[in-house]
Amino acid sequence: LAFESPWEHAEALITVEREGTLSVQRRRVEAGGQVVRIRVTDAMVPNVFVGVTLVRPRAGPPEEDVDLNAPDLRFGVAELHVTPSTSSLAVTLELEGTARPGTAVPVTVQVHDASGAPVRGEVALWAVDEGTLRLTGYQAPDPLTGLFRPQPAAFAWEDLRRELVSRVAVPPMPEASGDGNEGESQQQHVDDRESFDPTPLWAPRLLTDEQGRATATIELPERPTEYRVMAVVVDAGARSGRASAQLVAEQPIVVRPAFPQFLTAGDPFEASAFVHNATEEPL
Repeated sequence: LAFESPWEHAEALITVEREGTLSVQRRRVEAGGQVVRIRVTDAMVPNVFVGVTLVRPRAGPPEEDVDLNAPDLRFGVAELHVTPSTSSLAVTLELEGTARPGTAVPVTVQVHDASGAPVRGEVALWAVDEGTLRLTGYQAPDPLTGLFRPQPAAFAWEDLRRELVSRVAVPPMPEASGDGNEGESQQQHVDDRESFDPTPLWAPRLLTDEQGRATATIELPERPTEYRVMAVVVDAGARSGRASAQLVAEQPIVVRPAFPQFLTAGDPFEASAFVHNATEEPL
């Protein structure tokens, strides 16, 4: 932790707090930059607030107009994000890269620890239409952000001298981040002329076996498109990992007509079509 003292001599109180006070340091500081080392512990996960209070006694006799020598103080607070001291899990997805629409595609999730040993854990596995995900730039979430949610600052700062002689204004405390919608629900209009399900697979509570494997089946809709298959894994020790893979649903042969958009009775025209072979073999 680094901060600057504006005074030649001052008393500094450095606190680490959240629901309560985790640590307190008190020291004399000189003018200029100061560096304080804070030991990070498991009690600080996922975040804590580090506050620095500087107090300066009277520096000289009172002045008539503006008493610049009066006792004064400064206060600042910063949020420190702390991740748990756990290793990540290696997650792999095993599935065919292409399949026909309307078929069933098996998916296997394999989980190992840092040493390569299989891990028993809980798996959330889902597949979503890639076009839908690209609208928002969606990425599979980090499990740690859900397991260890940041906590707001549950403390207040006050000093009687501030009411008497100080000109300091208390800076606003950092608040825990939310979803940004201020608790308001947003209604969306859905055009139901066509049944469109962008998520053909949602399996949020799969369990891996002794070999670290979990399986599921994707029932593909009857339409060609591309899907992103995603898996997020956590175990009892708060270790986590994630992986994603692409799955293309396509027909082996795709025929697209190339007819004129407008015709008048009696017009001759050439009826043509484009034929695409989606496989690597001649058809």
